[in-house]
Amino acid sequence: MPSYADDDLISLTDEYTVTSSVSSGGVATTSSSKIAANRCSLMKRDSFSYLTVMMKAKKPYTPALPPKPRVSLSVATSGVQFASRVSNESSILSPLARPYHADGSVAEYLQNQACSSTSAVTSPTTEYSQQNLQRLESMLKELGDIQVEDDEDDNATAQLIHSEFAIPPLPPRSEPLAALPVRTGPITPPTPAESTEPQNPEEPVVRVAMHTWDAMGRDVKALKDEKRTLELKIARLEKQRPPSRAYREEEFQAEIGHLKYQNEQNKTQKATMARNLSQKDVEIKQLQLDLGTTREALEAAESAAQTYANIAGERDYLHFQLSEDRISSERQLSNLAEVKTREIQALTRSERLQNNEHRALADTRLEAINTCVTQPNDLKEKYAAEHDRVNELEDTIEDLQGRLNRVSKLQAELSQKSSECDRWRTRYKNQEKLVETWKLQIERARNENESLRGAAHLVNPVPTSKLSPLVLGCTECYTKNISCDNKARCRNCTENNEKCSRWRCSLKHRLGQCPTVPCTFPHEEDGWLLAPEPRPYW
Repeated sequence: MPSYADDDLISLTDEYTVTSSVSSGGVATTSSSKIAANRCSLMKRDSFSYLTVMMKAKKPYTPALPPKPRVSLSVATSGVQFASRVSNESSILSPLARPYHADGSVAEYLQNQACSSTSAVTSPTTEYSQQNLQRLESMLKELGDIQVEDDEDDNATAQLIHSEFAIPPLPPRSEPLAALPVRTGPITPPTPAESTEPQNPEEPVVRVAMHTWDAMGRDVKALKDEKRTLELKIARLEKQRPPSRAYREEEFQAEIGHLKYQNEQNKTQKATMARNLSQKDVEIKQLQLDLGTTREALEAAESAAQTYANIAGERDYLHFQLSEDRISSERQLSNLAEVKTREIQALTRSERLQNNEHRALADTRLEAINTCVTQPNDLKEKYAAEHDRVNELEDTIEDLQGRLNRVSKLQAELSQKSSECDRWRTRYKNQEKLVETWKLQIERARNENESLRGAAHLVNPVPTSKLSPLVLGCTECYTKNISCDNKARCRNCTENNEKCSRWRCSLKHRLGQCPTVPCTFPHEEDGWLLAPEPRPYW
């Protein structure tokens, strides 16, 4: 929308004003209905009451007479100065209206104003710009020399505005203003710019009545329509005329610049895409590394879970073994207690018949047996305590199921407890062996002179044993009727991987000494039976 504050419709021959009036096409295309509405609104505002109030509020002043005769409406009034913006905004009168005098009536004032406006319209001046006339004649001559086609495009006006061809301002016409078409422009006068304020307060201020303003609008409308027709003709002629070399070069330069700009944009876009792709590659590599780390952690967790399952299975197996060992140990302890009770009773009866030395020895053995009997009870209590401790460890293991990173520590603790259980089990077996040894010693002590006298046992010699050359051969060589050497394990048994058992004195083997001298069977100091003479070979 064009700004009417910057468009002076009264100054008709000013180059800037005419150009701006032609370029604002919205002013020339106003509908008649809008004009009628504006006129109605203006008539409503021209009430006597409102006018009286405004004229009383305005300070009275007397304008000076113009030094030159009034010019025509189509000629530029370069010497006319307008009122300030503030005065125009506060008044509804035209710029050519005379001030209101308080000594007259409103009807007389309006009649005088109409007479002055009519005289101003009917007295046009004949001053023209010679330069503008020459320019218009040259343009008309050029238009007459060029052939115009009627079927050209109607968009020539838009092309003309964007081209380098400058439209010269139109010169004033000499035809009567009544022959011009009616202009469809704004009814309300535009607000003049601040630069139109009078520098000298004594200079005259021109004001226009309503019918004068309408006539001026019609003149401007006619000029603009004529100018628009000329613009269309010029645009058509410009379209027919081939483009100049400079224009083509400018188009080429513009196209080259556009292509360069597109090239730079493509380079920038490719660089951006390359950066985005590199960033995506880095992100993909990072995600792959994270995925590998996650897989390793998952494999470690699975291996830890498998290890924990194996440990749990081993623990269950150890618990089962412990329960079996406990049941067997209790059974053995009960049997041993019964046997010991019978043995104690038998020893008590036999001690009455023995001498004091045997009684003292029996008392000593009895104390040892009592110690052996009480010691399994202590072991049982320790085993119960260890069993409670194992239960506590099981609770600890159940609490640490979700913490796979401490599996190694649990393994170490489990191995430690297992080794401790093994130690206690080994100790228990050693105690059992000790009880059996004491039992055998008690039996030997009871029957040392009767049951083992004149008896021999088949015993496997210790590998470090040294035998006499006259020692009896092993049972394997004897049954095979072959010669046997005096080694702890003869050559025949070594080659055939068989047990090399030899005869030994029962007293020496059971009691560790042979009190019978001489013994029924001749033997070495270690108890191995000897042949009275070397075995003959045949």
